[in-house]
Amino acid sequence: MFIRVMKVYGRGQWDILTKVVFYSMLPYAFTGARYAAAIALILLVAVELVGAQDGLGFSLARAQQVLATTEVYFIIVLFGAIGFVFNWAVLFAERRVIKWRQEVDAQV
Repeated sequence: MFIRVMKVYGRGQWDILTKVVFYSMLPYAFTGARYAAAIALILLVAVELVGAQDGLGFSLARAQQVLATTEVYFIIVLFGAIGFVFNWAVLFAERRVIKWRQEVDAQV
């Protein structure tokens, strides 16, 4: 609909691309960035569990082998906190870039 309106007002392809298509694509791009951050964190943990000599994944595997359950739980909570920070950072950037997007507040 917005593309037709832009054509009626005589705007060119570049204006349509930058003013309509780009802004329509932004919410989906930020959703993809949130998923990518989550998958990147999961893969980072998996790679560290398998082949690292240092890092949180290696510490998690070592703590599991020696039955240090408090350390295992701490590292798992730390991974959760890192994931929360990644998600918060992408949401913060989304709110800064997409100021026109309305928040939906669901009532239960």
